[in-house]
Amino acid sequence: MSVKVRLQRRGKKGSAIYRLVAADSRKPRSGVVLEILGQYDPNQEPALLNYKQDRLLHWFSNGAIATDPVLRLFLDKKAVLPEKQLAAYKRRIEHKKNLILLKKKADEKAKKAADAEAKKEADAAAAKDEAAEAPKTETSEVNTSDMVETKKSEASEPKKSEAKVAKSDEDVAK
Repeated sequence: MSVKVRLQRRGKKGSAIYRLVAADSRKPRSGVVLEILGQYDPNQEPALLNYKQDRLLHWFSNGAIATDPVLRLFLDKKAVLPEKQLAAYKRRIEHKKNLILLKKKADEKAKKAADAEAKKEADAAAAKDEAAEAPKTETSEVNTSDMVETKKSEASEPKKSEAKVAKSDEDVAK
């Protein structure tokens, strides 16, 4: 059975009081608990934390794991906790910080890439606009020798209608 030391919410809406309990990790937050270890009241000034040190150490020595809110609470109150759990908690916190930093770096890199792409597109659009606005000074070169040859070939071959007229004139002359 996996035991966790966690906070169990009690009290009215808006003025919660928490019990520090040892409970099976598979049970719901407000479900059956193995043992009540203490009480935490964040509504008082300063926040009140009462707990049974010997019973808490008993559960930790038997393999119970404190949840992150419990560890944060005990770190704030400078309470005695097993070094193994504190070290694991600090590693998790560092890992979360590193993930956040990596995500920020990746976001900045993606933003720079998007800005570079947008600039490239804007430059391409500006170049296209300049090309469209520039007056057309170039004239298309026409190969005049081809035109002359086609005219000569057209002149050397008689048209079909002219050939028919010539035949009909010859027929009439006979």
